[in-house]
Amino acid sequence: MIRRGGPPPEHSRRATLATVSAAAAWLALPGLGGCSAFLKRSTTIPMPTVTDLLPLPPQGRTLVVLIPGAYSTAEDFVTHGFVTEVRRRGLTLDMVAVDAHRGYFDEGSLLDRLRADVIRPARARGYARIWLVGISLGGLGAMLYESAQQGERYAPARVATRVDAPDARQDRIDGIVAIAPYVGTRPVLDEVRGAGGLAAWDRPAADPRDWERRLLWWLKRRQYEPSHVQRTPLGRDIPLIVGWGAHDRFADGIDMVTAGLPAAQRFVLPGRHDWPAWVALWRAVLDRFGATIDATTPEGAR
Repeated sequence: MIRRGGPPPEHSRRATLATVSAAAAWLALPGLGGCSAFLKRSTTIPMPTVTDLLPLPPQGRTLVVLIPGAYSTAEDFVTHGFVTEVRRRGLTLDMVAVDAHRGYFDEGSLLDRLRADVIRPARARGYARIWLVGISLGGLGAMLYESAQQGERYAPARVATRVDAPDARQDRIDGIVAIAPYVGTRPVLDEVRGAGGLAAWDRPAADPRDWERRLLWWLKRRQYEPSHVQRTPLGRDIPLIVGWGAHDRFADGIDMVTAGLPAAQRFVLPGRHDWPAWVALWRAVLDRFGATIDATTPEGAR
C-alpha cells in the first residue's frame, strides 16, 4: 500500500543520508536532465517519504530505500514505475522513497538524517537487509553513506556537522544500486584520468571537506585493494551495483571509476541522463539481482 506525504506511520520507515554541502558545486552545473524544475524547499525532520509496504512483518525481510536525483522527488519513483516493477516480479521487498532534495545536500544533513530517520528504525523493527537505491545525486548519496560507514567521513564546508562515530552494525546497509550516479567534478575526474585511471591514482593529503577525493579513494580501495576488506568495521564490503545510459553526460566518469567492479554488477544500456534510461536500468537490475536483494547477498559480489 502506497502512502504519500509527511512523516509515515509508525510501522513504516523514514529515510535520509548525511552528505556534504560540497555536492552543491555539481548542482550548479547546467543541463541536469531527468529532473523537475527546482524550487527552493526547506528541510524537515524527519524527511518526507513515500512508502510501499507489504502486509507482512519486517523480520527477516529487505527494506529498499529509494533516493532521488537533485531535482526529482520521492513521488517520482511511483510515477515512473519503480514500485510497479518490483511488485510485477512478485518480490517481497518493502520500499520507502525519501524526499532527499537539494536542501539536505546544501546544509550537509543528508547522511545524518538517513541514519537517524531510516536505517536505525528499520534495524530496530527487525529488517534483515537494507539496500540503498539512488539515482544521479541520490546515487552519490548512497555511496557517501557507505563510505562514511567504512571510515571515510566528511566535514561539510558550510555546516559544522558530520557523521559521528557510526555504529557499524546498527547503521549498516547490505547493498547499493547506484543508477547514473554523480561521481565528481570534471577537474577531479581529469586528475584521475591523467594518472592512468583509478587503480593508478593516488589522492593528495586528506581534507575532511574534500568529499570527491574521499569518495574516489573508497571506490579505489574496494575495487583494487583486497586487504581493505579486512580493515572495514565489519570485515566485508557490501555489493555495489552500478548502471548508466550509454549517452549519459556522466558516462565516461562513471565507467572510469567503476571499471574494477565485476562485469555482472555494471549495467550499460542505451539512453541518457533521464527517467526512461533509469527505469530501463532498474528493470535490468531487478531481472538479474531482484531475488538477491530480496533474499541473500550475491556470493563474490563486491
